[in-house]
Amino acid sequence: MDIQSLLYFKKIAELEHFTKAANELHIAQPSLSRTINNLETELGVAVFDRVGKYIKLNTYGKILLERTNRVFKELDGITTDIEESKKEFDTTVIISLSSASKILPEIIMEFNKIYPTTKFKILHGDYKTASNAAHDLFLYSTAHPIFDHPCACSLFREEILVALPKSNPLSKQEAINLHDLSELDFICLQKGKSIRTITDFYCEMVNFKPKIILESNSPETVKNFIEKGLGVSFTPSITWGKVLGGDNVSLLPVAFPRCYSYLNLTWREDEYLSSSAKNFRDYLIRYFENSDNDEPCF
Repeated sequence: MDIQSLLYFKKIAELEHFTKAANELHIAQPSLSRTINNLETELGVAVFDRVGKYIKLNTYGKILLERTNRVFKELDGITTDIEESKKEFDTTVIISLSSASKILPEIIMEFNKIYPTTKFKILHGDYKTASNAAHDLFLYSTAHPIFDHPCACSLFREEILVALPKSNPLSKQEAINLHDLSELDFICLQKGKSIRTITDFYCEMVNFKPKIILESNSPETVKNFIEKGLGVSFTPSITWGKVLGGDNVSLLPVAFPRCYSYLNLTWREDEYLSSSAKNFRDYLIRYFENSDNDEPCF
């Protein structure tokens, strides 16, 4: 028993006539008769009572027609469900976010002025968890730019600054070396966060080990502790927005070593990327190409 046999049976049952059914199905009547005979053989019962040139459904045929109608209703539902799911898929962009959480809302707001029906789902996590997540796009930072990758690019370069309370005498300097901070308490993001990984890299590069007194996953928490004079912190100049600015915090560049972070974008390989995800990917790339607020990547 297959879908084609049920389709032929359904048409005969509706018309109660083999010749008319064959004409509407555009097949030869002998072929249609063989299909129904095979169906009846498989079921072990006749489904039509034949009265001269006419046929009528018998009790078994009525049972089969009822079930056949259910089958085709379910098949029709498959198309509907897939179309609805495709619409949802095409209008929802899933972004894994390890960096840029402070600047992304404004970018999405501007994008939605062009594509108002696009929805977003944001997943937060470090590089490892985001790499394993089901997402369309992934934003994260590294200490080095991405070159010539088919499904990834670096969007911009930003300088990593040191945030100090203005009560600290070092805050009056124009720039600072990492070794100048050896006696200070540090407030850092937790291990695994993009910026923490990058700053750890630069510290190890010059054999500098920050004296960490507190780890947090919130830039706002970091700022509050710095304002209270409890420590200093590394901060990216762009992706944290204005979080660490203000009257009580000074932001100093690092003179040695110069510390930079690259905001990177990757998208799914070897899988279908919805039109909405493609649109937002391309918009992000153009947005930072045209931005006056960040440095070129290279």
